[in-house]
Amino acid sequence: KESATIKRKLSQLHSGLETLDEDLARIAEQPAAYRLTSNEVNRRNDLLKRMRSRYNELKSLSEVPVQSASEAE
Repeated sequence: KESATIKRKLSQLHSGLETLDEDLARIAEQPAAYRLTSNEVNRRNDLLKRMRSRYNELKSLSEVPVQSASEAE
């Protein structure tokens, strides 16, 4: 049950990251229209890259089989 919850949450996180990526790409085309500097767009892009990296770490951890206490004995 916990595994299904984790997979669902990871899927939601992935969808959110995709949305942020699309939004940032649109903003990067005309940052002045959104009253942002190119430095701010770059900062947000770096943050998004770090979040995507963290997502990938969490996803890889969720794919590792968990050994129950009874199996460890």
